[in-house]
Amino acid sequence: MPQFQGKLRYWLATSRSSALNTLIAVVLVSGLSRSMFAQSTTTCTSPQWDILQIMRMQTTWAQDQYYLSGVSQTNSPVYMYQAASSVTTNGSGEWTGGKENYIKTYALPPANPPDPHSVCTSDCGSYAPPKMVPNTTTGDSPEYWGYPADVDLFDANYIYLWITEIDWNNPYSFKKFNSDSSDYSFRFAPRCGVPGEVTLDDPAPNNASDPTNNPSSAFEILPANVYDGSLIDSSNETFTSADCTSGFKWDNLGYAFTQVDAAKTGFTMNDHVNGTRSLSYLPIVYWYNCNSSYASCGNHEEFDYGYYPSAQDYYGLVQWLHYTGTATSPDESATFNNMYQYTGASDGHYEYTNINFPASTCF
Repeated sequence: MPQFQGKLRYWLATSRSSALNTLIAVVLVSGLSRSMFAQSTTTCTSPQWDILQIMRMQTTWAQDQYYLSGVSQTNSPVYMYQAASSVTTNGSGEWTGGKENYIKTYALPPANPPDPHSVCTSDCGSYAPPKMVPNTTTGDSPEYWGYPADVDLFDANYIYLWITEIDWNNPYSFKKFNSDSSDYSFRFAPRCGVPGEVTLDDPAPNNASDPTNNPSSAFEILPANVYDGSLIDSSNETFTSADCTSGFKWDNLGYAFTQVDAAKTGFTMNDHVNGTRSLSYLPIVYWYNCNSSYASCGNHEEFDYGYYPSAQDYYGLVQWLHYTGTATSPDESATFNNMYQYTGASDGHYEYTNINFPASTCF
């Protein structure tokens, strides 16, 4: 019943789905055989899906240096490297914890010279996207600075949003979801769930300066001096680990909720290894800056995770879209619809499954 109530609230708040369309989607999902999917991270009871399995590029591909590329909404090149790391297992081989890393390059470099309080739109200087995961930096700069990447955590019950960049123009600052002194505090999706029947609420923090409720949408901004007043100081692009001594600032996304929507079909993947494929994909949408009734939300983002059921192949994140309010057209997007295998020298700096982000000095 709570899941149905959450779905009803979603219909009323967004006006994006008719009752008929949603009923059809639920029937289709319920009719899918569990045997279509390789349940490789945990055991789920039918008709539930292993959501983490759908969200991640399969391990064999990540280890063989497969990556995705495509374009942003402005037709700029974008890249996606992804892999699980720090995985723990139980005696049955099920994944009981770990991280899911999404190393993304859909940002322009800083303006040259930097333009305070704005990201680069012109006079951006030269930019060469990495051939694979960027090399380790030297000196007191941390390995692979705090942008642009997302790191999700997972345990036996949920996948959690954890680390993401503050803005796409700052190579060091980041925000970390944390509430009640726990990094496992913003629930993004369950480990097991039926697409089209999942709603997870993450309320606003009960104390803006020291949140003690979990779950919560509270996050830490690191380092604290990334802002100049109330604006991102994008002229300061030379942060080092010394900035971490400034501590952090609290912020939050208000009331937020996520939906694991019904699976869809028809995403064309130009797979340069296995041949062009029409993928199915699982959309996960999170709504934030909502009121206490989880309505009138200011923003929502959609994450689409692609898979090829007949071969049980998993591509991970293939598309990201940002919407303002209940708009049906995105104002930002990145579509990763090409897959390649990197076959050049890796320089020994990184393995996809050995990503260490962000710098431990800021914890």
